[in-house]
Amino acid sequence: MKINPINSYNYFNNNNRASNYRYNYKTFDTVSFKARRLSTPVEKRMSDYAIKMLQGAKLKNGQQVYIKGASYYLPFMEILSREAYKNHSGLVQLDVLEESLEALKKKYNKTQTLDYEKEKIEELKKAGALFFVFNEENDPYKQARVMKIEAKEEYGKRYVKIPPRISKLFKINPKEIFEEALDLHKGQAVQIIAEREQIPIVKKLMQYLFAKNNTEIVDTYIPNASNQNLLLYADEEVLDKIPDYKLGEANEHLTKDIAQLTLYSPNPRANEGIPVDRITRRSQAAYNNYDYAMANYLMSADLPWTFYYAPTTASSIDAYPELADDKLKLIAKAYEDASIINRVGRLKEHIKTLDYRVKKMNQLIEDGYRTFHYVSVNPKTREPDGITDFKVTMSPKSIFKNARFDKPRFNHHPFANVPSEEVFTAPLADSANGKIKATKPLAIFGQTINGLEFEFKNGGVSSVTAETNIENIKNFIESNQNANRLGEVAIVAGSPIAQMNRIFNNILLDENATSHLALGAAFPDTVKGTRDLDPYGELQDYLEKEKINISNIHADFMIGGKNIVITAINDKTGDSKVIVHDDKFLL
Repeated sequence: MKINPINSYNYFNNNNRASNYRYNYKTFDTVSFKARRLSTPVEKRMSDYAIKMLQGAKLKNGQQVYIKGASYYLPFMEILSREAYKNHSGLVQLDVLEESLEALKKKYNKTQTLDYEKEKIEELKKAGALFFVFNEENDPYKQARVMKIEAKEEYGKRYVKIPPRISKLFKINPKEIFEEALDLHKGQAVQIIAEREQIPIVKKLMQYLFAKNNTEIVDTYIPNASNQNLLLYADEEVLDKIPDYKLGEANEHLTKDIAQLTLYSPNPRANEGIPVDRITRRSQAAYNNYDYAMANYLMSADLPWTFYYAPTTASSIDAYPELADDKLKLIAKAYEDASIINRVGRLKEHIKTLDYRVKKMNQLIEDGYRTFHYVSVNPKTREPDGITDFKVTMSPKSIFKNARFDKPRFNHHPFANVPSEEVFTAPLADSANGKIKATKPLAIFGQTINGLEFEFKNGGVSSVTAETNIENIKNFIESNQNANRLGEVAIVAGSPIAQMNRIFNNILLDENATSHLALGAAFPDTVKGTRDLDPYGELQDYLEKEKINISNIHADFMIGGKNIVITAINDKTGDSKVIVHDDKFLL
């Protein structure tokens, strides 16, 4: 996340409501570390010193912690956040200064910042938070007896640095991304969400925004391990807390029409080992905060946003297991495939194809063909094999759409996902019946579920089985309102992702490889009559009346492929039309 450089600890300490702690590394005992400098593992040295810092600062139960420093110090900062949670702190917030991105802003003389960053500091001061700020004069590695080469090695273990010769293999067309996909206005502020190893890509995007779009503010958010530390070690009540400044951030986005671009590449195993109930509890916190939930809904509804596939080493291992032992070869292959997957340079033409499919599917609904029958067939005999035999019915008010959304508040028409191969709508929530087997794994809360099978009765899941992480899907269904019903039906055919014959364990890719369904929330835009309805009043009542699923969660699972035939049935006449056969769109 972009941060505002602060030159002195006095900034924090002048307010008597803030912590009086002012760190002076010379006051700490360092002799005891000398003998262990080489024999004690680096992780242990950093952990021991982090504990000593917290003890010296007299951390109180529930006290918030703010940690700031350049990315060089990130391994220690993450360990400090872990030890703080283990010692019963409140929320821990890391601000990491990305030197190369700050240098780029300086080059283009971009000095404007967003107000919520200042609000965050003020909120923490008033709450009496502990502040730790690291720099050359206050270097935690020196005090932990960690040599510079060891510090760099620790960073390298956690974050892969992609050399320029590899980075250039990722073909990217910033003009296409910002104009065709994000529908960015001239000078509009942008938030870019990315992983750390994607910083070279972020720099190219920022250069375009500064040089070609006259954008003054680019706010970057780059996650770190502090969130996993929260989920693993924080006291349970801390999981329920959403800082007030997050609401201020959301409202500032809404007021200033800030676009959001996410370089999407989740690590499917990021949360393995974390209890599912803690992940669920944290995810519920945002929905239980009415004002914050409302602001997030409005951001999604009114502001332009796009998820754009940009692979990382961690997100690519499942797709390219033969290259797992060589991270640079792995990411090079992933980059080369990404240009095909993202249809770089051909996005506008592809969207026209999806527009055609939308027109055909909506005509089908208008003509009364509203029940879709999914049947799996034997690849050799092409006869039904009995694995999938499933029906679901669309509402007369169902509207098929592609990923192009109309957002009239600020006159934006973004294409929400790249890649996107689907046309989709909302079914009747009580109409699903039969058995269906997912044709690809499903990742929920950073954990992968294989061999997933459902049986539906009168719209709800009557039974579920899986080969792995069965408790994850059961907990997901039981813990979230209406997560046992369907909110989306999506048709995909002829996707280049499917032709690669790989399982990415990345929902953006896997759902656009083949037709899919989604448990949970329907997209209101896919139902006639929803425009301009209040999201927490009129809209909810309207969707419930029309039997469209309402939920605070949405999870896609894949059910298509060459062995799936999808047929539309006219419930009045009994006539049928094949929509998809042999992975081809036939209308």
